[in-house]
Amino acid sequence: MASRIAMGEMVFHDVLFLVLPDEMLTFINSEYTLDMIIGLPVFAAAEQVEWTDQGQGLRLGDHVTRLPDSADSLFWHGSGIGLAARIHGIYRGTHFDSGASRSQLRPDILRHLSDAEQAQLEDRSETVTGIGGTETRQAWRASNITLGLGGGPVLFEQIDIIADEENALGDIAMIGNNIIRRNTSFALDFESMHYQVVLARE
Repeated sequence: MASRIAMGEMVFHDVLFLVLPDEMLTFINSEYTLDMIIGLPVFAAAEQVEWTDQGQGLRLGDHVTRLPDSADSLFWHGSGIGLAARIHGIYRGTHFDSGASRSQLRPDILRHLSDAEQAQLEDRSETVTGIGGTETRQAWRASNITLGLGGGPVLFEQIDIIADEENALGDIAMIGNNIIRRNTSFALDFESMHYQVVLARE
């Protein structure tokens, strides 16, 4: 347990840490290693969190841009944080994983795809590396899929649909940190339970 952690102007007390072997925090063939991972309880305690400038900045608490009442819903998910997303005007749930470098679609999205989107799918295998190790799974790849996220249309290019992913909650996607790195702002408000994406200008 860390008695005190300072992040910017905010101070968090009595933060619990899970101690892992170094190899479990080493990624991409040892190209980089993390010293620690700041977990969801810390961000939730801050109440408002905003990544800015395509992930280069982080705001906490009162420094976060106030979200409009029209912002999409944020909810507690069986795996952490859930984001309400739209696919062809229908709201479905997604899981947000800030530790994942890429977003992935789930098989439940297939029923919502248009004929043209279905036709573009190609079979492939996907290798996933994380804290739990490396795993190869059957997947489809879509050349482009647009989801409504946080108030705007977000285009995902060359995104995989993982065929054998356990998905008891019926999510249509796992949204990784590329949603942060690609856009001007990604904000979570744990007080109002809403989130917003501000798209980067092309």
